[in-house]
Amino acid sequence: MLSDLKIQKLIKWIPHTGQQKVLDCWKTGVERVVIASGVRWGKSSICGFIALKTFLEGINDIKKGKRDSVKIWIVAPSYELSQKVFSYIVKWYLIIDPEAANKISFRPFPQIKIAEGIWIQGKSATEPQSLLGEELDLIVFDEAAVANPDIWETYLSARLISRNGRVIFISTPFGMNWFWKEYEKAKEIGSAFNFRTIDNPTLENPERVKALEKELPSQVFKQNYLASF
Repeated sequence: MLSDLKIQKLIKWIPHTGQQKVLDCWKTGVERVVIASGVRWGKSSICGFIALKTFLEGINDIKKGKRDSVKIWIVAPSYELSQKVFSYIVKWYLIIDPEAANKISFRPFPQIKIAEGIWIQGKSATEPQSLLGEELDLIVFDEAAVANPDIWETYLSARLISRNGRVIFISTPFGMNWFWKEYEKAKEIGSAFNFRTIDNPTLENPERVKALEKELPSQVFKQNYLASF
């Protein structure tokens, strides 16, 4: 298994305290992690790191003859939103492999493709027909709370079965909907996380967040900045 510290040193990224808690949980091998957080907490970067490490470990295993493919999807309500996590992966992967620029594309969908069956792809939840037929090692489902629950239940969950794949749901809450139900299920196994925006110690202007509490409707502020269901 590749060392977190070695990868972090290469890409010059250090997880903050909350992100490290997620990472420690992920390293236990749990099947699913759910992160409900306020905006700008850092959920995209921690998921980008986990996806990058999963990809690098898969490539390493392929070189050792332990497997023949590694397949990861970053799913969001649109291709544009899938690029929030994908952009971190691209930036960091190019540091590790500067010659990989010609293996990265953004049309018709975001993708790093090293070879057939060795890829990370961005996917849109608004095109469910594109979510059929694959077997995956990892799914990061971004902004899950505003996606149709049928996308996970009918299309995505089946993609993980044959490869013992894993999933990370990340989102700002949007009421007590299906994302909340997944959060509650994850709580039972200790893999649910709830963070406020100001729990990000690298936030440049925390005073601005406090000011927004007075400016925004209470429910909007609680949902977007306190990560309240």
